[in-house]
Amino acid sequence: MPRTSFYPSIAATLNHILILDRCYCDALEEGGLGVTTYADRMPCSTMEGLAVRQREVDERLIAFCGALDADGDDALARQVAFDRGKHGTPLDRIDRIDRTLAHLFLDQTHRRGQVMRCRRRVGEAAAARRVPDGRRRGLPHRGPRRGGPDGRRPDALTR
Repeated sequence: MPRTSFYPSIAATLNHILILDRCYCDALEEGGLGVTTYADRMPCSTMEGLAVRQREVDERLIAFCGALDADGDDALARQVAFDRGKHGTPLDRIDRIDRTLAHLFLDQTHRRGQVMRCRRRVGEAAAARRVPDGRRRGLPHRGPRRGGPDGRRPDALTR
């Protein structure tokens, strides 16, 4: 069955997420790498390598956002420039940090949704699959679904 997402595979989509996250982090940190962050379209050939590299860039982004708290309210209004090499212009996009972060987080959510759809299309279980005790992996246990220990439905206000 043909894939319906933009990228032909889960690996390609996850690698694209990594590339974009690196590009955004580089721009936010004023690292100067620009279009070179796109040089290798498949930087990781294994899921293990991809997980390590994604964790590294996630930690960079978390550190950047943490430093914004220390910089005060004006930090989010600062400008960030992106060099994506489009249309022969060295800097093809300049925007505020708050808008840039909002765009990045929205894009991350969208791309991860593509991965989940791709997983469902190839028949793999979703990340929130059930574990033996009935809970959903990655989510807190909420107690029995049909009432409390005595079988009656608990009052929502007294929880």
